[in-house]
Amino acid sequence: MYRDSCIAEYFIEHFTKRDVPILCMHDSFIVTFDQVLELRAVMTEAGANIAKRFMFTDKQVNGVDEWLAEYDNTGVRPNWDPREPKICKGY
Repeated sequence: MYRDSCIAEYFIEHFTKRDVPILCMHDSFIVTFDQVLELRAVMTEAGANIAKRFMFTDKQVNGVDEWLAEYDNTGVRPNWDPREPKICKGY
């Protein structure tokens, strides 16, 4: 449990230093869609530095961040549509 908290602290400190909001929910972390790829990279980095192993990150769908990354890497418009963020009424 201590290592888990150190890993969580690693993410929180990284994004806090950059003034990027991050929300912790149990063993998940929520950031804005344009920060997801960075979150996944920081998760991998934290796993290597703290747990001394590769930690798999899971994401259920491809969003705008993956679409933009594919476009930036290839210069070609991806042939799939990203999942659009949902805006909840009442918040």
